Amino acid sequence: MSRLISCTPLYLLLTMFGQTAEEPDAAVEKEQQERLKYMVDQLDAVRIETTVDKPKILKRMEHPVLRYTNPIRSSAAGGATFLWLDEQRPLVAASISIRENNNVAWEFTSLTNEKLNATRQETAFWTPTKANRPAELLRDAPEPSEKPALRLAQLRALARRFNCAVEKGKWQENRLLPQPLHRWGMPDSAVLDGALFCFTETTDPEVLLLIEARRDESTRKYEWYFTIAKMTSPPAKVELDQQPLWNSGGGYWRNPRSPQDSYLEAIIGVYNKDEANR
Repeated sequence: MSRLISCTPLYLLLTMFGQTAEEPDAAVEKEQQERLKYMVDQLDAVRIETTVDKPKILKRMEHPVLRYTNPIRSSAAGGATFLWLDEQRPLVAASISIRENNNVAWEFTSLTNEKLNATRQETAFWTPTKANRPAELLRDAPEPSEKPALRLAQLRALARRFNCAVEKGKWQENRLLPQPLHRWGMPDSAVLDGALFCFTETTDPEVLLLIEARRDESTRKYEWYFTIAKMTSPPAKVELDQQPLWNSGGGYWRNPRSPQDSYLEAIIGVYNKDEANR
């Protein structure tokens, strides 16, 4: 065998072994794209609108703001997170994933105190009445900079003041992704700048943190506000400056649930590769 290898031209060896290494990667990528298309198809049937005097249909972003896996929970799990916007500002986040045994699950969480109505194929399935935690002034924060690049640095620094943990047998600290999932804002408007940050287990979203510079209509000055939203069914807690700030309470499946809750999770079907690709 060694003589055969030594007599084989180098370029042929590289070609032989290179093709073997690349083929699984191409197959994995193809499978991921097929799964993503299937998940997007499920979300295409969802319509979310505000329920104020003049209802407004929220627009879902075309592409996910996060693609994730979670080998800690399951080597087979993978999902994507999408946002529904009121113009630029996110009011709803949803993660959809294909889990063990090809079960398809989705999670919806509200980032607003506005009442919302979510329907799937014209049937209401989620009607949240408030955010997980209403927006609150972030104290001891610097005045928002006039320069967008400096405000991004401020946003990141403010996000690092928060810590998050989720209880899965024991409390486990989550990781803050350094880049925001989404950023919005406009000069001389009600919201100068805003960013949506994410605490994760591996890359799987557990808690969302929204920070934005809002204008005080009486002083016309901008101040930083924050909102917290859970993106997981186990109990979660958040600290600000190492002090307890928010606790989601018991686990989602261990407590009474209502379509009016700010967070919803459900198994919506089973992924069948052959049927999905027809």
